[in-house]
Formats: sequence, C-alpha cells, structure tokens
Amino acid sequence: MKHGIGLCERYPEMHRIESGIDRASDRFQTIYDVVRYWADHTPTAPAFLATDRPPTDYSTLIRAVDQIGTELAACGVRRRDRVAIAEPGGTDVAIAAVGVWSHATAVPLNPNFTAGELALAMRDLGVKALAVTDPEASPARSIARQLGLPVLTISRDASAGVYRIEIEGDPLGASGPCEPAQADDPALILATSGTTSHSKVVPLLQRQLLARGQLNSRFLQLTPADRALNVMPLFHGGGLSAGIATCLFAGSSVCPLPALDAETFYQHLEALAPTYAMGAPTVFSAILDQSDRFQTAIAKARPNLR
Repeated sequence: MKHGIGLCERYPEMHRIESGIDRASDRFQTIYDVVRYWADHTPTAPAFLATDRPPTDYSTLIRAVDQIGTELAACGVRRRDRVAIAEPGGTDVAIAAVGVWSHATAVPLNPNFTAGELALAMRDLGVKALAVTDPEASPARSIARQLGLPVLTISRDASAGVYRIEIEGDPLGASGPCEPAQADDPALILATSGTTSHSKVVPLLQRQLLARGQLNSRFLQLTPADRALNVMPLFHGGGLSAGIATCLFAGSSVCPLPALDAETFYQHLEALAPTYAMGAPTVFSAILDQSDRFQTAIAKARPNLR
C-alpha cells in the first residue's frame, strides 16, 4: 500500500514523533495543544489540503488560529462565549472553526435551515455572535442581524498570509487579551435531531473533543503521512470532531470538501490522492452510484487508498 507522499522520508523525525505523541498526550488538554505540538515538531507538514491553493501547513495553521483568537478578543469574545458557524465546508470554514473552538465555543448550524429554524437555534443555543467566511453565501447573516447579534467576517489575506475579522454590529464587550480555551470549557455546542422530542443541547468539552480525536486516530491507525477527504459537512458534529479533530491529533492532513456531491468528491479524489475518506454511509452510497462516470479518477487514486 502506498501511504502518503513520502512524508516520513521528507521529515526523518516523523517516525520518532509518531511513537512519541502518545507518550506526550497526557500533557495535552485541548486540540489546540495538539496543533501547537505539530507546529513545533513538523511545521512544514500539511494540515489542510485544497485544490484551489497550496496546502496549509501546521506552522501556518497555528499562526492562523492565534490570529483568529486575537481578533476574537478584540471583538469582545471571551472563553465560553458561543459563536455560531453556519456554512457547509471548505478549508477556510474548517480553519475558522478551529480558531473559534480554540478560544471560545463553536456552535455549528445547518445553513439549509429555514430562517425560522436558524433564529430558533441561535436563541435556544445561546449564540452570542455569528462567524462567517463568505458573507454573501451565509443565509444566517440576515438572521443574526435581526436578532441583534454581531457578525464576525473571518477572512484570509492570501498575499500577507494572515486572518482578520471584521465585525458588523456592536462588540460583545471591551477588547481584552487573547485567552485560549481550557480543558473543561465547551469546544462545541451541538443540538440533537429532536426525533423523540424537542432538540436537546449537547456540549462537547475541550477534553472530550481531544479524547475523540485521540481514540479515532488510534482506531484508524492514522499517521502523519495520511491524507483524508472529509465528506461530512462542517455544520455537523461529526464533520468537526471526527473529520477535523481526528486528523489534527494524528498530525495528518485533511481536505474538508467545499460541496457534498459526487463530482466534487471525485475531482478531489483524483487531485489530492487521499489515503482514506470519512463520511456517512448514505453519502458514500450516493457517490458510489455514480462511480461509472469517474473511472479515470478512481484508477488514479486507487494505489494510494488503504
């Protein structure tokens, strides 16, 4: 099996790190600690992949997360403040989510909700602000404005390589120092589907998010040489905890698909040569139903897959 693109050869220290991270994991309190670890040990290894721009390595990722934290603090956002994100996927959304959960609490919302459902979710989940990466494409923006919530536009300056936040509306409070989240702070606030009664609020603590990333990466036997396609939407808890936190714990790389359709999947399969993909069975069933159209992409990707 071809595993990755020779990262262990490119980074000779990788074999030592793969075994050493488990010994060091008792020192980790949050996924942010893990990202900092990889940024210190393999700074130029890829963390996020995309087809429309170069990979985001771990040194760039930790810098982006720190910048987002500083910008959040300037907008008055503090630890445990709940910041909603209602966008389907993509690298910028993933980095924004990591930045938010590293310093506050991320609340993923389904962008396909109706206006009434979005308003109800923001109210019931105690959202204090909305973060967007594409203001024009975010249906939740107008709802947040109607509710009097500040809208935080997180944008990447590609030329300068920095992330900035523009705030629309009043800050949550006075500007203060950037304070990373702690182990018992909520990282994500999720809502159940409500099939048996009203939706229930489910907080996922920082230490629980870390534990999920650790357990999943060990179960899948991931190494830093792995490359994943995350087919799960980032407004879903699985897309963030299993799709993103798992890969970050392993020090591997992941491409959060910007759209959930077969053509996008096979384009990325061919371009990025992933070693595995993560998603729901129903989504993979729909993708496989169209596999006859994409035999060239499958043939090119097959040698890399587990």
